[in-house]
Amino acid sequence: MRRVWVVVLLFLSGCSVLPDRSPGAAPTEYRLHAEVVERLDSDGPVLLVMPIRAVPGLDSRSILYLNEPHRAQGYRDARWVDTPARQLEPLLVAAAEGSGGFRAVVAGRGAGTGGADVLRLDSDLLALQQEWLDGRDQVRIALRVTLSRPASGQVVASHRLAQQVALNGVGAEAAVTAFNRALPALLETLGDWLVEQINE
Repeated sequence: MRRVWVVVLLFLSGCSVLPDRSPGAAPTEYRLHAEVVERLDSDGPVLLVMPIRAVPGLDSRSILYLNEPHRAQGYRDARWVDTPARQLEPLLVAAAEGSGGFRAVVAGRGAGTGGADVLRLDSDLLALQQEWLDGRDQVRIALRVTLSRPASGQVVASHRLAQQVALNGVGAEAAVTAFNRALPALLETLGDWLVEQINE
């Protein structure tokens, strides 16, 4: 009996020091994407779209999910190609162009204040996450946007945009698909809001 136990213990200890023969693959990378039709207006003002500020936790490439309030986790096998804020910047530019309210839309990174007919859009990314809460499996995107006149420092208006979409499936790929389904409606709402402000 003693010999049997010795053999078993040696076998188990040997297993514990064997090298990992199947190292984990690199995380799959995903991007945020939405098609927006460009409809620039030659008579409208110029819009500077400033870099998006992200709240803490959204300034990384992690694809976040919550299965309990106030506790965010990231998928281990998937990540964004870039931070969500940097991916959203060109989409906000495209949404403003697609609104038909501006003769030019410029990414504001490093741009000057401009003249009296120049408006500035500042944005804060408040949420971009998958949520398993209250029996619902959904993704949520939320932005706070502020329109101002940089020449005078006047704030024209501020607004909070949010969009939720239910998941069809499980895992990171299903979450990314849902995010990209939510984006067109969010961007269309932004475009409509911008036009309302400049037409008032």
